[in-house]
Amino acid sequence: MIIKIGRHIKIKEMDSKNNLKIVHYIYKVGTVVGERIISYNYNVPIIEFEDYTRVWIFPKELKFISLVKIY
Repeated sequence: MIIKIGRHIKIKEMDSKNNLKIVHYIYKVGTVVGERIISYNYNVPIIEFEDYTRVWIFPKELKFISLVKIY
């Protein structure tokens, strides 16, 4: 899945609910601000939320990411 930098997204659901810091941001709108390369094989999106918190999430942990239009 290719996610462009600058897109507004909403994390709807995750497989893993172990990290409470990340679970806090489910259903909140964030902006993709970059990518992180993990183990030379994975490109994961870095998502920034309105409180300037940035998180990266493995695409396989996400069940659905929807693109959100901001009017």
